[in-house]
Amino acid sequence: NKAIENDGKNPALYIQLARAYVNASEYIDPETISAGTDSDKDGLADSKEQLLGSNPSSTDSNSNGVSDGDEVEAGFDPAGNGRLTSAQQAAFTKVDQNKLKEAEKALKKAIELKSDLPDSYIELARVLERSNRLADAKKQLDSAAALFPNNADVKFEQGRLAYNQKSYSEAERIFENVLRLVPNHA
Repeated sequence: NKAIENDGKNPALYIQLARAYVNASEYIDPETISAGTDSDKDGLADSKEQLLGSNPSSTDSNSNGVSDGDEVEAGFDPAGNGRLTSAQQAAFTKVDQNKLKEAEKALKKAIELKSDLPDSYIELARVLERSNRLADAKKQLDSAAALFPNNADVKFEQGRLAYNQKSYSEAERIFENVLRLVPNHA
């Protein structure tokens, strides 16, 4: 926020601020990992220990000096080495909707400051999608596509959103258009 105080008319700073809010919006919820019987009192419920393959009778299943509950809360595998997979983390992850609202406000400010910057519209659509406001995300991308008819990134996001909503034929049509615009788009 200090950078914005010094340069409040720079839309790139608002985009960065929004990304920071989005990144901070997802967290592993300690209440979720500890809900239920916890035989070894390590902060990780027995049912979660079974799910992750850790030992419900040992506070430190992988003997690394960190309790199973603390490992999961930090995103690490209590039964082995390394991080939890994204699928494993998803079972314990919550989203702070207030942070997403702050991200949305920052991106709307970026658009207000510089309405011809496609990245602002793309990021705003992603925030709306994360907020489970899919119709609003689609509307945002459709508006961006009207403003930037030859922008492959905007069109790609439209295709990605259509695909995620299981509108496969629409997604295919959009992706084919992206490839006509930029054959090597990834």
